[in-house]
Amino acid sequence: MVLKSSGSATKRVQRFWSAGLTFAWTFCLAWVAQAAPLIIDGTTPAQTSCPGGTPVNGGRGCQYGGVHEFDYIDIRNGGVLTVVDFDGTDRVNTGNLVLKATGRDPTNAFSIRVDITSRITAKGSGYQGKLCDDGPGPVGAPLAGGRGGCSVLDSGGGGGHFGRGGRGTKDCFVFGSSTSCEFPQEFEEDCGDLNGAGTACVNTTEPGFATCRGFAATPTNQTTGAGNGLPDVAGQAYYHHILDVDFGAAGGDKGCLDGFDSNPRAGDGGGRIVLFGATTTQNGVVDIAGRVVADGKRGCSSGNDSAGAGAGGVVLIIGDEVNIADTARVSAHGGRGGDSQPKCLPCTTPGSTTGCASGQTCTAYTEPASGKTYNLCGPCNCTPCSSNADCTFPGQTCKNLGGALGNVCANASNQCTPYDVGDDEAECSGTQNSGTCDDCAGGGGGGIINV
Repeated sequence: MVLKSSGSATKRVQRFWSAGLTFAWTFCLAWVAQAAPLIIDGTTPAQTSCPGGTPVNGGRGCQYGGVHEFDYIDIRNGGVLTVVDFDGTDRVNTGNLVLKATGRDPTNAFSIRVDITSRITAKGSGYQGKLCDDGPGPVGAPLAGGRGGCSVLDSGGGGGHFGRGGRGTKDCFVFGSSTSCEFPQEFEEDCGDLNGAGTACVNTTEPGFATCRGFAATPTNQTTGAGNGLPDVAGQAYYHHILDVDFGAAGGDKGCLDGFDSNPRAGDGGGRIVLFGATTTQNGVVDIAGRVVADGKRGCSSGNDSAGAGAGGVVLIIGDEVNIADTARVSAHGGRGGDSQPKCLPCTTPGSTTGCASGQTCTAYTEPASGKTYNLCGPCNCTPCSSNADCTFPGQTCKNLGGALGNVCANASNQCTPYDVGDDEAECSGTQNSGTCDDCAGGGGGGIINV
């Protein structure tokens, strides 16, 4: 692999190909018929037609799934390209997007461009969470999805992919400190299943023990299996080749023993994005200054129970030349585990409280890299606390921000830990966002990025 650096703000990457990628290169170049360009323009009035795809956002964005070839691809002026969610069956045309550009823009000489204000996103487009059930994942990795729903008392585990998911917790005020979770007594155990009809929970026993779920003051010295944190609810990591079509596993749903919701709260896993910009003369250029993301969605909450997050998916970028600007964000991270704290929800009118939890206000936040403004309910991304000792982020102290926020770590401006304002938590709109977290779910594992 050869790496060329330049004095500009971008990194130029050129690669020798391994045997596997050489095959992929040859296969892709077999599709040499020049097609029309794809231009996704987020300006008003919309200038986007989405050939072979579906217009979204009033024509300012497109939705695609499957394999598509264009002459060149230009996503600009706040344009958005989203990936169709995986339907559980069709791994080629849902959850997965392969974009091939075999020519170059006649003016700017790029094959694929995502400008500083625009994005391609497969956030939550992978394995989809299920109501009162464990998170789905690959058939060959049955423990990749977080355990949840009927498997747990209160909170689900995070889904796995390249990295494993996180554990969920039970009520964290039974043993020891009322402001922390004792391990293993207050961590979830995989102790049940959803019945075949999908209407009720069925308890299971822990292998080698008489029972499974429950609390025990000394779980390592008893024979019931209650309170020992096993079987683990975290989704396990799994491996696949970068060219294989696969996604991030989903998180486990929130605990369902005390009631079924009408909708799952589990985070969906990230989907798959492949960008291929190459020409027969080997002068294809891929320019990324905006966002290419295949993140897992975060878990959400209901009835003071929380769901696990989805794992990150896959991003693969191939080109004769690939430029990743300092302003770019290429990510496939797992989502945050569910809790009942107020979320960073999108809102419409700065200064208004409509759509926000008690103690929050709709606030305009500017992303430093792009200068683009996003309206989010804030403060958000807050950590509950009982004293200053709980606040480790620089400049934060424990203070009562009122409303549903309560005592949280915040700075002198009453803002909590910095958050990526370009990545809202819309998946948790309409769920419980108005309480402190005594049942916190596991976060999703990381996905795979190859540029």
